[in-house]
Amino acid sequence: MMLSARLRDLAARPGAKQFLRFATVGAAATIVQYAVLVVLVEFVRVQPVPAAVLAYMCGALVSYILNARYTFGASNTAFGKGLVKFLIVNVIGLGLNTAIFTTLVHLHVHYLLAQMVATGLVLIWNYAGARLFVFRG
Repeated sequence: MMLSARLRDLAARPGAKQFLRFATVGAAATIVQYAVLVVLVEFVRVQPVPAAVLAYMCGALVSYILNARYTFGASNTAFGKGLVKFLIVNVIGLGLNTAIFTTLVHLHVHYLLAQMVATGLVLIWNYAGARLFVFRG
């Protein structure tokens, strides 16, 4: 079977579609997060670690709104109930992101590269938390 046919078959699976939507929303939220991070560090002159915390929170807000509606199709009632669960998952995600980011910055890794590594690692936690805890249906 050709690679493109295999990819289409994989994308047709419900879990794969949901993950692709999650990844698309994540890309949008990540763009917001990185834009806020760069603006705070480069133009407002906020130190990288507190800037990363604020940027993560902005990205998380975008992520929740878009994932609730687009990825997981939450009803209005589920949207509000899921917010508390989302906050729990993302406070832990924020802690993981901050720990990874801070460690790498202290090791003299450029703040954007440090954030890329942290984002990649925390993605796994956030997807599992969203799928199994926040928006499980």
